[in-house]
Amino acid sequence: MSLLSFEQAQISKMSIHFVGNRTNGEQLSVTNKSHDLNDETLYEALKHYFLSSFKGDEMFTFQESESTVQTIIKEIFENKLSLHAKSKELAQYLYQCGTNKKISGGQLYVAYLKDCIYDDEVVDAIGIFKAENTQTFLKCRQKDEEANIHADQGFSIQQLDKG
Repeated sequence: MSLLSFEQAQISKMSIHFVGNRTNGEQLSVTNKSHDLNDETLYEALKHYFLSSFKGDEMFTFQESESTVQTIIKEIFENKLSLHAKSKELAQYLYQCGTNKKISGGQLYVAYLKDCIYDDEVVDAIGIFKAENTQTFLKCRQKDEEANIHADQGFSIQQLDKG
């Protein structure tokens, strides 16, 4: 049995897009550049969100011998600098495939992961994640003797929707 570990993994690059459900009239919105990962708090939250749900003995493969997703991923591995351009292709492909009314729109994250361990070997990986379930949260800021609170929408990092 093959084992996969993300304990030492690092997110080296990441792109974010919104993939709606075109059958439900939602749009596809792609970004013009990859996301900056310089904020340490945000980086650690994303790493937890993306990787904590995976167990080392869960392995899945694509059904097709050469799927569109596999082709795009191979191209990213051949040229790491293509991650953002190829993530746009993935977003477009998923948008075109999303014809089931039950598929929710959401934020699509495509991440280049370094230092993953697969069968005791250090390897790179591509993570494809989708956050669909927003929650209301309260944000409170206190400065001196005043506090401001407001409600906002976001994704809980406690459990990944799809990855």
